[in-house]
Amino acid sequence: MLLLFGQICCLRWVLGMAGLDDSEREQELYALSEIYPSSEFRRVPNEFSAHVYVSPNIPEGVEVRFTDAAACDGARAASKLANLSVSHLAPIELRFDLPEDYPLKSPPHYSLTCKWLTPKQLAKLCVNMDSMWTEDSGVVIFQWVQFLQDEALDFLSVGTFGPAGCSMSVEVAHPGTPGAAVDDLRVCQDVASLSKLRQALLVHDEEKCAMAFASSSHDCEVCYCSKAGSECVQLLPCRHAFCRDCVRSYCEVSISDGAVTSLRCLTHDCDSPVLPTQVKEVVSRELYEKYDRLLLQRGLELMDEIVLCPAQRCQKPVVKDGGDSNMATCSVCRLSFCVLCRRVWHGVNPCAVTNKDRARLAKAYTDGTEAERDALLARYGNRIKRYAEEEISESWLSENSKACPTCGCHIQKTHGCNKMTCTRCRNNFCWMCKANLNRSNPYRHFGDQSSPCYNRLFDGVVEGGEGEDDGDEEDFLRDWMI
Repeated sequence: MLLLFGQICCLRWVLGMAGLDDSEREQELYALSEIYPSSEFRRVPNEFSAHVYVSPNIPEGVEVRFTDAAACDGARAASKLANLSVSHLAPIELRFDLPEDYPLKSPPHYSLTCKWLTPKQLAKLCVNMDSMWTEDSGVVIFQWVQFLQDEALDFLSVGTFGPAGCSMSVEVAHPGTPGAAVDDLRVCQDVASLSKLRQALLVHDEEKCAMAFASSSHDCEVCYCSKAGSECVQLLPCRHAFCRDCVRSYCEVSISDGAVTSLRCLTHDCDSPVLPTQVKEVVSRELYEKYDRLLLQRGLELMDEIVLCPAQRCQKPVVKDGGDSNMATCSVCRLSFCVLCRRVWHGVNPCAVTNKDRARLAKAYTDGTEAERDALLARYGNRIKRYAEEEISESWLSENSKACPTCGCHIQKTHGCNKMTCTRCRNNFCWMCKANLNRSNPYRHFGDQSSPCYNRLFDGVVEGGEGEDDGDEEDFLRDWMI
């Protein structure tokens, strides 16, 4: 009520400041343009006409339900569309024209357009607005706008707004629905279906929420700095806010590492995505082009029938050839290549394998399912089995043996001290550090106090274990300690 009183006082003051020489119509249009922002009030140039976009006041988080009007009997039924929670309703558009004898004798000519109110509901609003104007009642547009903004929902009883919860039902009137047609030509519901209505409400609510976010300040949940909304990024649907600098750093690191599909909310345990439009707002043009290219590539990798041309200067999507062939030909650069290894087409020969890929392929074959193994065999042939066997052997050797520092022969230690003798070249070396030992006195290495293996000849030997070598101990004591 205080806000309404203030606006009425403002209207009267502006009308007085407009000048006595101007017509009353001009004064009212001027006053309305001063009260409402340009996004809500738009005057038709050189005419006494204007459009006012009135957004009804609703509590935050109103749940909108969508109902179908059955054409056969007019009964209402719940729609299959999911309910929608909004904080802003799409505006009611009031178009009016002030006739020459307004406001003394004639009311304004007007029409009402709305997406979420049916023609029948809009006609009821028109009846009430007509009753608000009488001869000699003065200007009325401002009162109409206030009615649509503050009282229209209660007047139509379209929802419940209270402490227990806020909800409202909306529908789309179809021409064949009984009772949908009205005689009032001043009303129009400019939406064709419930799905389009839901989309329109969603888009409008997101735009309004973005405007409200940009006009207020927020604390970044990473650096804890308070910044204006225009310098922050808000993720949806979680609505967590972060400053642009923190989001920019996060995106730059992720894109540089190629993790373009894992850009998520920076808050712990939140999976809200960072949208491509938000990435574009914070990173450089070059980095966004890389992000866009990698994102497309990741998407194409999930499509079995599409591959990217391996030519570095091309990288265009290519449709695989039909049948069992693994060949594809780029329509841009005309390169024919293998879709499996991404190299130039090699005919019936199996795909080439680099040394770097051998360990990875061997592990994939060893740990894979039967279907995955069959796919690897079809692609690389029986050599994939040899890779797997070699990888197992190399893994066992690295865990259970050491290579002779002279000839490289792998030697397994099953018992005895740490002085080892290679079975191939007869070289003596230390099992602990793999240092070559003196031929005439191999135990000097374990008795020298400057050696890293000083007094460690029997490290790792289990006392009383099978094959314990008592002769080595005697030789060591005789040659060095005694």
